[in-house]
Amino acid sequence: MNKQTEILVDKAGLTAVYEMFDNELKTFVELIVQECVTFIEPTDEHRRDASWGFLGGEEGVELLDELVSKIKQHFGVDREDL
Repeated sequence: MNKQTEILVDKAGLTAVYEMFDNELKTFVELIVQECVTFIEPTDEHRRDASWGFLGGEEGVELLDELVSKIKQHFGVDREDL
């Protein structure tokens, strides 16, 4: 887990749990982050239709891609297979 995730674990009072279930908590955080980014991540259809101005055009799709990347980086989620 990255520093931001460790801060949230501490705020939630889960430090002892984290120490016992490090891998499981990391997977849990990754799954939550992945679920959240699916709401803003452009689909293949959005990408294909961007040339028509859909989702703010290609610039809008690029912005959403950047946001997804920033969210994943913020929480230390680097797996694409979730």
